[in-house]
Amino acid sequence: MLMKKNAGSTMLIVLTVLGTLSACVIASLNYTAVVSRNVMRSNAQRTATEVADGAMDYAFAHWREICRQQTNTQRPTADFSSIPLPTQTLFPGVDNFTANTGANPTSGTPYTVANYKIEAVDPQLTSLASTTTAPPPSRGQNLGTASFYYLASADVSLPAFAGKPVQVKLRRVFEKKLESPWQYAIFYADRLEIHPSPPFTVTGWVHTNEKLFTAHNTLTFGSKVTYTDDWSIGFAPGDASHSGETPVAPNQPSNLPPARDQAKQPFGLDSTRIFSTTDTNPNNDSYRELVERPSSGSPDPIAEARYYNQANVRILIDNSNNVTIKNGR
Repeated sequence: MLMKKNAGSTMLIVLTVLGTLSACVIASLNYTAVVSRNVMRSNAQRTATEVADGAMDYAFAHWREICRQQTNTQRPTADFSSIPLPTQTLFPGVDNFTANTGANPTSGTPYTVANYKIEAVDPQLTSLASTTTAPPPSRGQNLGTASFYYLASADVSLPAFAGKPVQVKLRRVFEKKLESPWQYAIFYADRLEIHPSPPFTVTGWVHTNEKLFTAHNTLTFGSKVTYTDDWSIGFAPGDASHSGETPVAPNQPSNLPPARDQAKQPFGLDSTRIFSTTDTNPNNDSYRELVERPSSGSPDPIAEARYYNQANVRILIDNSNNVTIKNGR
């Protein structure tokens, strides 16, 4: 039997090609499996981060409302123990959602969200002596301004490749800042309309918790100007004293135009929650209470901020011009 030499060579080439293709296929399968595992872990980690962000926003909303109930009082950690845990309805895309304020167990299935809490800390973010200790203030050069810090935490675990969990530990600092209105040249809790006649320059800060109206170029802002609602180069509704005038923009630094800011509460006092002119309490009528002597026999919701209570020496003058000097009492 005769065999041609090229037949054996062809068979060898075919086997070599098949071996090479098989190696490429195996390498491709391995590479695909590795990429798939990495993609699954990356997707799980991204989802866990999103869940942690959502849980943190949920905690912030409750923290803010608790702080707003008495804005001039600093809350300890214990005051936030009632913040509800996030639920499945908040994260419908996460299966078998669970949440707990404590840490994950050392064995078994971890919680979806664990270590969910808000803790009062000092300015260095160090834990305080107990859960009933209020956070100390952090102050700068202005003694009327102070910041108080709270550390929020959420550990999120989600299953990834082969059910192995991916964990994201998120921490966020919540800052409660109290600003003194004396930092501002003009501070308005209501609508602010500025229309000077002669040239008028405001060198300090200006803020209004409502709308700002300016319509004359004789007005010059030399520093920061902020508003909560909107800024209009014009006259406020109902202002009939400038009929026929054409509004003109005021002057301000080119790199510091009036800007929108959040509402500010002077001395940390929320007027919508503290003050009322419809009840019988004479100690909660308006911000003027800050400079008045409290009436005895009635609750005083601003006792900590009232100047009379802070004074070391008090001079009292009655209707008969009798003068009484008290040493902080």
